[in-house]
Amino acid sequence: RMNAYQRVVYNNIEDLLAHNFPVIHDITSAEEWHAMVRDFVSNFRCHTPIFPVFGQEFVRYLQEGRDNPNDPPFLVELAHYEWVEMEIYLSEEEITLDSVDTEGDLLASQIALNPLLKRLAYHFPVHHISEDFLPDTPGDQVTCIVIFRRQNDDQTVGFMEVNPISDRLLAILQDNPELTGHAALSQIAEEMQHPNPDAVIAGGLEILQQLQNEGIVLGTQHSK
Repeated sequence: RMNAYQRVVYNNIEDLLAHNFPVIHDITSAEEWHAMVRDFVSNFRCHTPIFPVFGQEFVRYLQEGRDNPNDPPFLVELAHYEWVEMEIYLSEEEITLDSVDTEGDLLASQIALNPLLKRLAYHFPVHHISEDFLPDTPGDQVTCIVIFRRQNDDQTVGFMEVNPISDRLLAILQDNPELTGHAALSQIAEEMQHPNPDAVIAGGLEILQQLQNEGIVLGTQHSK
């Protein structure tokens, strides 16, 4: 009876991890995958018994509890990326447009960001990794990615690779929701010590419009 119970527990955990980390599952041989899951189940002390967030413990296991020289160098970053996708998908927070003007002036008004977004930065282009693309070395530049939930009927999770300026713009807007688009872009121009701030603002407006088209920017905040 104990052996049967052990198989049930293991199979449930393995199935959950395979669904939470589909790319890692696909690029790892069956033997290596099951060895990794068994090591996780047998030797790693988890901090939560809550099954839906168990994937977060697997990421922590890869970060802190595993030292296997045969693992691909991007494994930890890929696991983190896949877990964030699942975390946003599982979030119970809803996206509402009650206080949002979807036709508002993105420069003159306060920007309304999608509340379900996370900015991520990796050494490897994790969003491209597949059985056909397994990089051995990090990219020449940091890969900045925004993961977010789309405001559609099926609440799908989307991602967008952004450049460092776009990432910095989103960081400013997240940290300073009271800023207008113009004020946030002016701050970027100042940080860059750009000789032509108007050019930065004009280019930044195009970035804001693109982010709105993707659903990362929802619009502007309604005036109170």
